[in-house]
Amino acid sequence: MRAGARSRWSFGPHVSEKTGAFNAYIRSQTIGVSLQDSEGPRKKSPEELAAEQKATSEISGPLTEFLNKKVTRREAISTVGKIAVGVVVVAAAGAGAAYYLTRPTGPTVAEVVIGCPFPLSGGSSGLGQDSQAMAQIFQDQWNANGGFKGLGGAPLRLIFIDNETDPNVGRTVADTLVNTDKVSAVQNGFLSGLALTESEETEKAGVPMVTGSSSNPSLTTRGFTHFYRLWIGDDKLALKQFQYLKDELLKNNPGTTVKNIAILNDDTLFGTGAGKFYAASNNDPTYGGYNIVSNITFHGPATDVTSQVLQLKSAQPDVLFTAMSFVADAVLFQKAFKQYNLDFATMFSSAGHLNPPYQQLGSDAYFPISRLPWSPDLLVTKPWEQKWQGLFKAKTGKDMYSYPCDTYSCLNTICDAVNRAKSNDPAKINTALQSTNLGPDDVMEGYDGVQFSSTGDNTKAKTLFVQLLSDNVWHTVGPSPVAAYKAVFPQPTWADRAAGKIPSPVKV
Repeated sequence: MRAGARSRWSFGPHVSEKTGAFNAYIRSQTIGVSLQDSEGPRKKSPEELAAEQKATSEISGPLTEFLNKKVTRREAISTVGKIAVGVVVVAAAGAGAAYYLTRPTGPTVAEVVIGCPFPLSGGSSGLGQDSQAMAQIFQDQWNANGGFKGLGGAPLRLIFIDNETDPNVGRTVADTLVNTDKVSAVQNGFLSGLALTESEETEKAGVPMVTGSSSNPSLTTRGFTHFYRLWIGDDKLALKQFQYLKDELLKNNPGTTVKNIAILNDDTLFGTGAGKFYAASNNDPTYGGYNIVSNITFHGPATDVTSQVLQLKSAQPDVLFTAMSFVADAVLFQKAFKQYNLDFATMFSSAGHLNPPYQQLGSDAYFPISRLPWSPDLLVTKPWEQKWQGLFKAKTGKDMYSYPCDTYSCLNTICDAVNRAKSNDPAKINTALQSTNLGPDDVMEGYDGVQFSSTGDNTKAKTLFVQLLSDNVWHTVGPSPVAAYKAVFPQPTWADRAAGKIPSPVKV
């Protein structure tokens, strides 16, 4: 501010003597600087030095306290003699340094809005509703902890919208989120078919989408630059299942022989993709080489599976590889396996079997093995998750399971990017996502953290193998370095179960 210039802030008639001293101090310092700038250092008179010392002693203390302490506007006004807090330049004599006092500001944006297109109705409504519950818990906790620190404490607001477990509806709701609601990012649910159509809309709009467990490999091979996945693709997961069968289950149980396998999948994008990669993995020279005696695709959700089960009964596979999106199908097939006395050494599962209603079958549900990123055993190795387990239980009456845990990790990944971007602009958030580098305690799954490749895949993702043991809990049974329990292999026959010959869980 040049000498003699008036501030845009007006001061009332109640300005105190301290304010006058402050003005004298500013005037003396400003004159000193202006002369320095034009003519070099000027020797001050004894009177000027005395006035400067008096003003400094009365003002510098409150100014220093003001600078080092967060205060309200009312406190700031009181501190500097009822002066309205604006931009004040204090020029240090002989040094030319400037200090700026600005009135405290609130969040640089009003809020950060993230869209959540979840299957709140349709075949996966249970998973969608539980994921919504976890998302609401996350939102409440995030805001209670101060919101977005990178945006001055701006709160998080989630918009939930029902995609009805229908990819065509998913396309429409994604369009609504990005073009009408103007969300900054989208947290997709878990079904690959929904992720496929929804991400096409978010990509066109330049809005980043993060998904937890949509595993069809095509999702990250389309050249999209705004799509990110925490989980692993089905091509890699299928081969890992074959590897686990040979290197651990068969190696640790030399009395069991597997020659014939069967594949059973639904006709969703996930199901057909997983079925295809099961068949491809069997061609692997190291881990494949079994006889595929049956390869069945069915329409899900199904109402009757008798024909498919009879086909399997005729083929007599030693191991069954399944890919079912819907829990209703998992329940229906398991009941039919029992009805027709169809036994396997083990059944590799995914998706539908992991939905809690499957466990309501009780002992009839036991012993499928699934590839999964989370199991309740992580509540022990990651004790901080116990808080979230308690919050989820209080809200839903259920224990946490994989899909709600994925929701937590996706939202935490997005919010981390928003904080680092210091913006709710989708383009800036997307740039921040590309440089994400989270650790194992930033996610609930058994990952090493989150870091995205150029295709949007998480390079820190890891696979767990979990089995529903006779305590009706999905426990980690592999890979061996992280196993908490011993796998049951081969699983009991239906006759053994009827006779009460059901192994108890054995900790490793």
